[in-house]
Amino acid sequence: MMSSDEMRKLGIVGPKAVLRKVIEALYHLKACHIRDHTKDASFDIGSPLENASSLSEALVRVRSLISHLAIGEKGEKEESMEKSSFSGISARTKALAAEINALVEQKRAVEARLSALSSKKAKASQLKSSAPVQAFFSLKSLKGFCGTIPQPEEEAVKGRVPGGSFSYESAPAENGRFISFFVRAERAAETGEFLSGHGFVPLDIRELEGYEGPSASIEAGISSEIAKLGKKQSHIAKELEGFAKKHKAFLLSAEALLKEELLKAEAPLRFGTTRELFLVTGWVPAAKVDEAVKAITRAAQGKIHIEVEEPGHGEDVPVKLSNPAPVDSFESLVRLFSWPKYGEVDPTALMALTLPIFFGMMLGDIGYGVITLFLFMAMKRKFPSFAPFFTVLITGSISTIVFGFFFGELFGLEQVAGHELWHVLNRAHEVGTLMVITLIIGVVHVNFGYALGAYNEWKSHGFMAALTHKISWMLVEAAAALWYVAVAVFPSAGWKALAGLVTAAALTLVYKGEGFIGIIEIPSLISHIVSYVRIMAVGLASVFLALLVNQFTGVLFAKGAVWFVLLGIPLIIIGHGFNLALGILSPFLHAVRLHYVEFFTKFYQGGGREFAPFGEQPKEQPL
Repeated sequence: MMSSDEMRKLGIVGPKAVLRKVIEALYHLKACHIRDHTKDASFDIGSPLENASSLSEALVRVRSLISHLAIGEKGEKEESMEKSSFSGISARTKALAAEINALVEQKRAVEARLSALSSKKAKASQLKSSAPVQAFFSLKSLKGFCGTIPQPEEEAVKGRVPGGSFSYESAPAENGRFISFFVRAERAAETGEFLSGHGFVPLDIRELEGYEGPSASIEAGISSEIAKLGKKQSHIAKELEGFAKKHKAFLLSAEALLKEELLKAEAPLRFGTTRELFLVTGWVPAAKVDEAVKAITRAAQGKIHIEVEEPGHGEDVPVKLSNPAPVDSFESLVRLFSWPKYGEVDPTALMALTLPIFFGMMLGDIGYGVITLFLFMAMKRKFPSFAPFFTVLITGSISTIVFGFFFGELFGLEQVAGHELWHVLNRAHEVGTLMVITLIIGVVHVNFGYALGAYNEWKSHGFMAALTHKISWMLVEAAAALWYVAVAVFPSAGWKALAGLVTAAALTLVYKGEGFIGIIEIPSLISHIVSYVRIMAVGLASVFLALLVNQFTGVLFAKGAVWFVLLGIPLIIIGHGFNLALGILSPFLHAVRLHYVEFFTKFYQGGGREFAPFGEQPKEQPL
């Protein structure tokens, strides 16, 4: 469970006559991670099958129809869909596309017209004038003005327009007064300058050119046209909805089938080829090699040659993890950091063990644990694509309940109905003990990381690499412990000599493995261990916030008056709700950080490639 599945390299060479059959066999096996071929002296890069272009075109058409009809990804599929029905799919989708595209074009035209009419209606609404709109455009002897002016300026304008005005009108407006009038054409420029000096803002009504009659009647006419177009828009939407309902199963099935067939048709792009032969190189789990060889040989009727090899040193081997539930849910957190390399220790199971413990120690309350447990179980059902993430949080909630009993806490209370809750450790009053426990956890966790790192180094580079790169740091800690014993516990020359000898050995090995940088980084080892004290600190912050909420609301409840009680109930809900929200976010982030920074860096390199077998749909990753 702490290592990835063993892999074997598969090399397949055969005549192009059996290429399709081999592709089909590989697809149905769903066990071969194909390695993309790089052009070399013997094999060129392959070309897609002849039907790839038509499949791609059909898939684009189907996805376009799905998009136009706003069909979701989920839904029932047609069980009768078969590979041999490609011509039927193509004909049916072309007929559908003709009808649906026509409706979509109508829909777009209506939407464009509605947008234009809405703008024109707004202009007509702003034009508060009884004069015919065409007068502002068609009269040669008169020039019309319309727009807003600050209310105090209207008196300075009214009756003082150069050369006099005709049909002067005024009405309330959002930014003062709306005025409209006409002047003789030869005085238009002079009038414009006069109005500008009084804060006049003209209204641009060019959109209304071509309309006739006063603005009120134009607005009514536009409203009537908008209503008709709205009905037409609804009718088109209903037609599209009817198409979606009728053809949803077919389109989803067609998309799935075409995607599969296109994947197979484009598979040769990842192969090597000559004029007569093809070459496939891939990785198969060791447990499935025999099954794969038999299936491929049977599909090709024995007309191929297959070689099976163990991975060579330094080869980029894809990594397949086979962790059982619920441990596999923690793979998303490992993936977020980096996927393990082939042959490297898989930290998923270790994280599944310690992360809930750290989370539970920080939150550590029976009441909070029960609430979050039911909350995360409900969220897991509501959002199935995030199920792995909520499974991680559910394990944290269970741990929170366990440590709630360990600390004897229920919503921050240590007593219920006058009875003290049973506990092993009262963290609010035994801070020193809790600090020692978290430091011990830090020492154990960090050194276990070094032990795993030593195992990785030994396996990859030999014992000396393990000694100088990992065990040396454990010796540094041992030297520090011996100096403490030699000075504070058994102050004697013998202990000091032993401590000095171990110190010299540790520093020498660190320098040999890491160089001078390693010597400089020795103090960081202390900070990594002390970092685990955050388990205590975050937990105490939650405890004291809960106590504060309880004490404050307790004072209100103790007064006995109804309005004090009514005030206290929402305050206690809000207070504990806020504390619980922090208690979910902060412990989770700190627990993950302790693994990523303090633990993983001691042994875990990552940078591997996830096993992705040909024919298997990639899993949704919530993180």
